Amino acid sequence: MLSTWGSDRVEINNARDWVRAQPASLSVFAAIRAPLIMVLDLSSTIGVLYYGLWSNMAGLILQVVINTVGFLKPTWVSAQK
Repeated sequence: MLSTWGSDRVEINNARDWVRAQPASLSVFAAIRAPLIMVLDLSSTIGVLYYGLWSNMAGLILQVVINTVGFLKPTWVSAQK
């Protein structure tokens, strides 16, 4: 469910051309996922489920932040000058 909501936010951001912050959000997303890979036991089902939960939650939060900034200050995230 979190993945679907996150994907919906990405689609909204892309449709409104709020893509300027995407490279930065991808860097933050990678920085969040790397420790999860190191800390969680991905050889167990529960570890994989927790990885998916935390990874999708982080992605959703990042996209919601971009959505919020886009609605409040569109020039900060818009690709157009």
